[in-house]
Amino acid sequence: MNRRRVQRDIGELKTALGPVNTYVTNSLAHIKHEKTAVIPDPSVIDNAVELLGTMLKRYTLLLTGSDLDVEPKVLFPWTDTFNEAWLPVEPPRHPENPTTSP
Repeated sequence: MNRRRVQRDIGELKTALGPVNTYVTNSLAHIKHEKTAVIPDPSVIDNAVELLGTMLKRYTLLLTGSDLDVEPKVLFPWTDTFNEAWLPVEPPRHPENPTTSP
């Protein structure tokens, strides 16, 4: 493997992951109480994850000689989440006084 190629890959990763890493480090992991946190656009996050998958496949093949499948897989019936209520059932509110029940 060419050293320049590895350095280029590292640079690509730093560029793609920069905004995501900054947000996660400052706003989630260490919870800085500044209101200036910039949440990365979903496309930025998606591109970073795609690049991570590409690099993972590339270097797994290079180091182990085996191909790696990094496609997302649903490992459980995700629709089961909607079979149970997650909020308590409240009695209906009276239209003239919303704080009391009819």
